[in-house]
Amino acid sequence: VNDKYWCEDSKYPTGDCHMTCDQMYDATSATQCAKTVYNEQGLTAWYGYQGHKSTCDNYYKNSIKGQC
Repeated sequence: VNDKYWCEDSKYPTGDCHMTCDQMYDATSATQCAKTVYNEQGLTAWYGYQGHKSTCDNYYKNSIKGQC
Protein backbone atom coordinates (compact mmCIF):
# COMPACT_ATOMS: atom_id res chain seq x y z
CA VAL A 1 0.00 0.00 0.00
CA ASN A 2 1.48 3.30 -1.08
CA ASP A 3 2.27 5.46 1.94
CA LYS A 4 1.90 8.63 -0.12
CA TYR A 5 -1.85 8.12 -0.42
CA TRP A 6 -3.09 5.57 2.07
CA CYS A 7 -1.30 5.73 5.44
CA GLU A 8 -0.05 8.60 7.58
CA ASP A 9 3.54 9.37 8.60
CA SER A 10 5.69 12.47 9.04
CA LYS A 11 6.35 12.69 5.29
CA TYR A 12 2.70 12.25 4.28
CA PRO A 13 0.49 13.35 7.19
CA THR A 14 -2.85 12.44 5.61
CA GLY A 15 -3.84 9.03 4.38
CA ASP A 16 -7.13 7.77 3.03
CA CYS A 17 -7.03 4.69 5.27
CA HIS A 18 -6.91 6.95 8.36
CA MET A 19 -4.15 4.98 10.10
CA THR A 20 -0.44 5.40 10.62
CA CYS A 21 2.00 3.56 8.39
CA ASP A 22 3.24 1.67 11.48
CA GLN A 23 -0.28 0.31 11.98
CA MET A 24 -0.02 -1.22 8.51
CA TYR A 25 2.35 -3.87 9.91
CA ASP A 26 -0.69 -5.40 11.62
CA ALA A 27 -2.43 -7.84 9.27
CA THR A 28 -5.92 -6.75 10.32
CA SER A 29 -5.16 -3.07 9.73
CA ALA A 30 -3.48 -3.81 6.41
CA THR A 31 -6.50 -5.84 5.31
CA GLN A 32 -8.87 -3.03 6.25
CA CYS A 33 -6.77 -0.58 4.26
CA ALA A 34 -6.60 -2.94 1.27
CA LYS A 35 -10.40 -3.09 1.31
CA THR A 36 -10.53 0.70 1.32
CA VAL A 37 -8.13 0.85 -1.63
CA TYR A 38 -10.15 -1.75 -3.52
CA ASN A 39 -13.46 0.00 -2.83
CA GLU A 40 -12.09 3.32 -4.07
CA GLN A 41 -9.99 2.19 -7.05
CA GLY A 42 -10.52 -1.51 -7.68
CA LEU A 43 -7.63 -3.81 -8.53
CA THR A 44 -6.04 -1.21 -10.80
CA ALA A 45 -4.68 0.55 -7.69
CA TRP A 46 -1.96 -2.12 -7.49
CA TYR A 47 0.88 -1.90 -10.00
CA GLY A 48 1.48 -5.63 -9.71
CA TYR A 49 -2.02 -6.25 -10.97
CA GLN A 50 -1.69 -3.72 -13.77
CA GLY A 51 1.46 -5.40 -15.08
CA HIS A 52 -0.01 -8.91 -14.95
CA LYS A 53 -3.72 -8.24 -15.48
CA SER A 54 -4.39 -10.99 -18.02
CA THR A 55 -2.52 -13.60 -15.95
CA CYS A 56 -4.33 -12.59 -12.77
CA ASP A 57 -7.73 -12.48 -14.46
CA ASN A 58 -7.23 -15.91 -16.04
CA TYR A 59 -6.07 -17.38 -12.72
CA TYR A 60 -9.18 -16.08 -10.98
CA LYS A 61 -11.51 -17.40 -13.67
CA ASN A 62 -9.83 -20.82 -13.64
CA SER A 63 -9.77 -21.05 -9.83
CA ILE A 64 -13.53 -20.53 -9.44
CA LYS A 65 -14.59 -22.61 -12.44
CA GLY A 66 -17.08 -25.23 -11.35
CA GLN A 67 -17.47 -23.81 -7.84
CA CYS A 68 -20.66 -21.83 -8.50
